[in-house]
Amino acid sequence: MGKFSTLRVIGRSVTEPKMTIDIGDPARKMNAQYVVGGSLIASANGTSIRIQLDEALTASSVWSKNFEVGPEIVSSASVQDEIAGQAATLIGGFPGAIVTAEYKRVQAKPARELNSYECIAQGVLAGTVGTRAAVIRARECLDRVTREEPANPLAWAVLSGVLLNQRSFGFGLPQDEARSIEKRFYLSEATLKASLRAAELAPDDGFVRSRLAIGYFANCQTDLLQYEAERAIALNPYDAYAIGSLGLALAFSGQWDVGAGMAEKAIRLMGASAPNLWWYAPAKRHWLRGEHQEAYNAFRRGYVERLWLSHLNMAYTLASLDRLDEARAHIAKLLELEPGFTIREADIFFRTYCIELSFREKTAEALRKAGLPEE
Repeated sequence: MGKFSTLRVIGRSVTEPKMTIDIGDPARKMNAQYVVGGSLIASANGTSIRIQLDEALTASSVWSKNFEVGPEIVSSASVQDEIAGQAATLIGGFPGAIVTAEYKRVQAKPARELNSYECIAQGVLAGTVGTRAAVIRARECLDRVTREEPANPLAWAVLSGVLLNQRSFGFGLPQDEARSIEKRFYLSEATLKASLRAAELAPDDGFVRSRLAIGYFANCQTDLLQYEAERAIALNPYDAYAIGSLGLALAFSGQWDVGAGMAEKAIRLMGASAPNLWWYAPAKRHWLRGEHQEAYNAFRRGYVERLWLSHLNMAYTLASLDRLDEARAHIAKLLELEPGFTIREADIFFRTYCIELSFREKTAEALRKAGLPEE
């Protein structure tokens, strides 16, 4: 847990039987907001390790996860390190259980009244929440924090992610920019500048380095993306969110096998809480290979009804399966969500994500079959 600079971690030793422990009392003495606990249940088949996060003063459960370990490896130091690293990241990382709880806690609070950590929480979760209001609130808040606290590396790192989200989907931008991907290109450079500032301030922070890798990805500087991705993962090899996000970027940049493998690993680590977009890496790899049914199955796992990009992906995949009526239905929904969207716009969008020409040409052909307008 000490890897995460936003958290002040205090160790404690408890020897009393569990039934006698009142976590509220030691929490009050230590001024702690959250308590991490756990239990071990051994059996002939191995050991079940349960790790949980509770709100300190109310003792209400915030998060928990079970790790199952076989009997032959339960005493392995490397396995113990891996479980501890995964749990620490799922609790204290971005987005982890604590930042998610803090995000929910302050939703009724005006953006102008949020402190720096609360603003960072808004930015971390804005992309996951995926709504226009969440992105606008995060951008407003982080613009203020980076002005008032220009030496706050996490604020700059999280701002870079919000800027990339705006470049991708146009949330919170003037109407002409919101409707034109080309008019949002300037945000690619802004994304990189914010991530470079964060890395200048905190060069050894794994989250910051992962944001720098994504900053290079936003500008299709693929060699630097790979270099920074390796550095970020070396700093925290158990950060599932970094592994998934960087895997997506590497896949789109042409390293399909490496990137899709990383995304799939991250999905396994995070389970149901994994971002839907991570499924795009294996889905697009399948589709590029001509494995259209497998691509469809993966895109279904990452499907979000209110997201126009889901309908775009489903349209060209279904067209490739000759399921044209279904493909056209998704085109209709796409145009409802993004009026005036064309094959040309789709090509520009994929180009901003560094996706290779052969993929884009194949996509355009399938979208023509599905009935998307050319221009």
